[in-house]
This record gives sequence, C-alpha cells and structure tokens, in this order.
Amino acid sequence: MRTFKWSTWFDSEEETSLVVTWISLPGLPPTYFGEAQLFSIAAAAGRPLAIDVATKNKTRPSCARVKIEIDLLKEHPKRFQIEAADETGIKSKWYPFRYDFLPKYCTNCKLQGHELSGCWKLHPELMPEKEQGNEKGKEAAAKPGNPPNPKPPTSLPSRQNPAPKITNSIPNFHQGRGGRNGGRGARNWVRMLR
Repeated sequence: MRTFKWSTWFDSEEETSLVVTWISLPGLPPTYFGEAQLFSIAAAAGRPLAIDVATKNKTRPSCARVKIEIDLLKEHPKRFQIEAADETGIKSKWYPFRYDFLPKYCTNCKLQGHELSGCWKLHPELMPEKEQGNEKGKEAAAKPGNPPNPKPPTSLPSRQNPAPKITNSIPNFHQGRGGRNGGRGARNWVRMLR
C-alpha cells in the first residue's frame, strides 16, 4: 500500500509528484548538526520534515541526514555552499546533497516509477512481450477435447522442494525477558536457511 498527500483535487488514478525521501550531507561539520541549521540547509532541496536519530545525537559525525518532502517535477540541487567568517575573512565551502532515493515520475500518465521516455502508454513498443510458453499452453487448453485443468498449480512445499526453515539468528541469551536488550527486538531478527 502506498499513501499520498490528500488535496482538494485528489485523483486516485494519478500519483502525486511529491515524495518523501532522505538526503545525506556528507562531510558537513558537526557544528551545523542543530535542527535549525539542518532545516535551513535542507530547505534548499525541499521541505524539511525531520532529522534522523544519529544526527540528532551526533553519533555519526561523518554525515548528517534530513527527511524532506520533494517535488519530482522540479530541479534537485546537487550541492550547497556554506560561508563562515573568521579572523582572516570570509571562507566558503561546497558540500554535496546525496538523495537516498528519488523515484522517476512520468508526466504523461502521472505515475511514479518511470520517466516519459519509458512510458508504455506513450511508447507501446517498450512493453515487454508475453512469454511464448504461457500463450501456447492457453491455446492447447482452449482446444475442444482438452478438459480444463481441475486443479490450479500451488506453491505448497513438497519433498522435492521443502519450505525454507526459519530460525532465529540471535543467540538464546538475547531472547526472553532478561538479556542485553530486555527481550525487545529479538523476534524481528530472522534469517532464511535452505
């Protein structure tokens, strides 16, 4: 399920060009890690919404991260400049904006996930063709004299294809009430074994 910002002209057939994403500010000095400073910097890229916990606690001094709302139809700045005055004069330095994820947006069909150049509605020749095996199977089943398949194929485990085992990847002393984490979060760590 995907959620979109509601507006008066909301249309369920069209996706909005507004998206929430994280930007990283690598190399930014920790003196600028205050919420007011980061929101001021992030406002150049979009509407700032929040800063992550590591940035707020200053536990990752190499990079600050800010959650922003951005319009996919607008230009996205790649860098920003900070000017600071000291006893020798004014110095300036450029820092990059790194967008964690920017989906593509099609202005023709108003959907996220592809650009205008890859739109199937505008360029039907780009649509992938159906597999030959599926069409031949449908044609054979549709011929008179061939009974319809009474049982649909299932994906239940069999002896040849057993279901994967799910085991806990955290040692037993982390589980339960005691442990290092007080029993919180231990159930969320699983790994698949074949």
